Amino acid sequence: MQNSDPTPERSLTAEVDSYDAEDGKFYLVGGGIASLAAAAFLIRDGHVRGCDITILEALDKPGGSLDGSGSAESGYVVRGGRMLESKYLCTYDLFSSIPALDGSKSVTQEIFEWNETISTSSRSRLVRNGKREDTPAYAVG
Repeated sequence: MQNSDPTPERSLTAEVDSYDAEDGKFYLVGGGIASLAAAAFLIRDGHVRGCDITILEALDKPGGSLDGSGSAESGYVVRGGRMLESKYLCTYDLFSSIPALDGSKSVTQEIFEWNETISTSSRSRLVRNGKREDTPAYAVG
């Protein structure tokens, strides 16, 4: 069972100070989670308009190590996927200020509700050729 929300829920309709468009433009390098989080913090805490933030990505696929591919029919692969455990306090603080797609709750609340519906367990960090590897041989050199 998932712990209750470790961070107090922020108001999704917090009053935002006005931001002068002439204050500057922001350019973030890389389309991964760090730039996405930086953009969200700029918007939330810096009161920067989203249109004043540009994320630059060299690859043809955004997402950095969290890129993903697949479909409901064939399954999904997320290269840097992680279980969102209750210890990710900074992540949940940020997500608590971002509304879910339907607007009825925050992303943090949505994650905790989902975690209540499914029991997950990771018993292996490496799978090769469909088999779990508990002690893989690593090359030294």
